[in-house]
Amino acid sequence: MENVGGIYYEIKADTHALLQADKQVEEVTNNMERGFERADDAADGLNTGLSKLASALKALIAVSALREMARMVQSYQEMAERVQMATSSQDEFERVQKRLLSTANGTYRSLAEAQELYIRSADGLRSMGYSTEQAIDVQDSMSYAFVKNAASAERADSAISAFTKAINTGTVSADQWESITTAIPTVINDIAAASGKSAAAVRALGASGKLTASDLTEGLKQSLEANTAAAAGMSNNLVDASVRMRTAVTAMLVAVEGQTGVIQGFTNSIITAADTILGFSENSE
Repeated sequence: MENVGGIYYEIKADTHALLQADKQVEEVTNNMERGFERADDAADGLNTGLSKLASALKALIAVSALREMARMVQSYQEMAERVQMATSSQDEFERVQKRLLSTANGTYRSLAEAQELYIRSADGLRSMGYSTEQAIDVQDSMSYAFVKNAASAERADSAISAFTKAINTGTVSADQWESITTAIPTVINDIAAASGKSAAAVRALGASGKLTASDLTEGLKQSLEANTAAAAGMSNNLVDASVRMRTAVTAMLVAVEGQTGVIQGFTNSIITAADTILGFSENSE
């Protein structure tokens, strides 16, 4: 108790409570510091993990890209081998391949589609008296007619199948006529113009299965220029651009593979590794 100017103050200090509070504050501070340190460690671990994940993703993307490039080249090579079997010499093969690539670029359609049309119909057209160049004229006209009529890949494939059967038999059946005209209805007027018949007469002959394969091929051959011009005047969309880009990339990869053999070497290394694994499993039995 202390007297200050006649007023009495009673001062009581509870030091134990103050010390306890100080310790609690220090403990909370230390816990926070340890929490921040753990957060930093977790962040470092996350960064490391993300870096490893990014590296793994890059490797995965690279492997996937290589696999896709290999598939594109090998698919082209397989089709090229089939085209070569449908030609009589290396010179003819090279001329045909160049022409088919030009067709694919001009139509913005799949190179495989042009190759398939040639493979399936070249012999039949030659048996009808067409030269290789004339046969490709007929086929090109059909390819450009697909563009002119905005035929889907499915309808085009059906038309190619029907066309091939027709030139092999010499007559266009009613079913084949339906498949062809569903994909390229403008062929009716092309046949009419080439044969001197009316469009109505051509329709009637086709529907009754009495149209000759010669009428069909001549209609296509003589309309090549008109179909090419019509296709060139068509607007192109993103799908068309993607198809043409794929054709260009495939041609580039095939050229690179021809010079380096990288993809074939990669394929051979996988085969060798597989043979080694098989040999090990056989010896361990």
